Amino acid sequence: MSGTLKPTVVAHVLYSFDEIGGLENGVVNLINNLPADRYKHIICALTRAGELKNRVKNNNVEYYSLNKRSGNDPFLPLSLWKIFRNHSADVVHLRNWPTMVEGFIAARMARVKKIIYSEHGRHFDDLEEGKIFNTLIKKHIFNRVECLLAVSRQLGDEMTQRYDVQKNIRVIPNGVDSKRFCPMPGPVMKARLGLDPDDFIVGTVSRLDKVKNLDLFLDAAFQTGFPARILIAGDGPERVKLGGIVERHGARDRVMLLGNRSDIPDVLNCLDVFVLPSKSEGMSNVVLEAMSCGIPVVAFDVGGNRELIDNEQGGYLIEPYDFGQFLNTLDELACSPEVRAGMGVYNRKKVVDSFSIEYMAKAYADLYDRITANINLQQDLEETGSCA
Repeated sequence: MSGTLKPTVVAHVLYSFDEIGGLENGVVNLINNLPADRYKHIICALTRAGELKNRVKNNNVEYYSLNKRSGNDPFLPLSLWKIFRNHSADVVHLRNWPTMVEGFIAARMARVKKIIYSEHGRHFDDLEEGKIFNTLIKKHIFNRVECLLAVSRQLGDEMTQRYDVQKNIRVIPNGVDSKRFCPMPGPVMKARLGLDPDDFIVGTVSRLDKVKNLDLFLDAAFQTGFPARILIAGDGPERVKLGGIVERHGARDRVMLLGNRSDIPDVLNCLDVFVLPSKSEGMSNVVLEAMSCGIPVVAFDVGGNRELIDNEQGGYLIEPYDFGQFLNTLDELACSPEVRAGMGVYNRKKVVDSFSIEYMAKAYADLYDRITANINLQQDLEETGSCA
């Protein structure tokens, strides 16, 4: 595509563009790595577009905070319709269930024919809670958007099976900036946080949501006398609860709740092992970032984790909710620095070879180009991977 041509206008519809999370981080990385002369981006945050704007380096971006009301907001589709129409959006890219209904309606009102829906996590509450109306809406929209995306093959397969999706689902894995997230001297990084260089440190970087199971992880660690220091970076609705657990067990000297940080590569390089005890995952950006820093990972075997973590090579996959085995595995790694080092080297190579941010950006660029060129995406899926 020549730089003299009108850039493709992509309207990204997200629930929020304020606090960092895997989805939001992926959008930032994507925009920063797509050519500014070929794509213009419209960020439509249903709630608020806030601090994350500071991480976007591309100047060809406009932001909208729609300040969605609690519950159903009947004015939201009209607000989105006006944005799509005023910017002559070529593609509307809806991300996760909270954007689906209003975004789809608004795109149709604005006569945008190229609608993409992407699933970034396992959002199947409608099925699990018997919300039949929501399930019917999802099935309707899944089969009417131009393209369905998932961040992992496992997630795409589950969407197909559980919603009887009648089209292939394209898989574009998350990508990581391996130049920013790279191995650094652990003792130096530990010293910056006031940690003893010889301490065995485990931890995670996460939005502090219930799905991450960090409350259960901390309770299990304290009850079994797990000796390692624990670092948790991030913020969210579980922050107060986690602080209460630490206080109840008198463990302020063993656990650091760091809150939101801008120096995530430094924090990750403080860790001897990255832990992810989530009960559900799509494809975790922060697991990729930890792997890129040369850190072994111990996680529950859920969602897309198996596509990232090669068991016994880059870390360990544990049966969900088996916190006893989870902690035993960490104890074994604490006594095995050579094993940890080998896993770290393995993870770094895997990210550089297979999960680069350049690969992710190219895959999205190809998709946006194909969809606007009216190429039949169902016939084209074999070129870029699909979930049959």
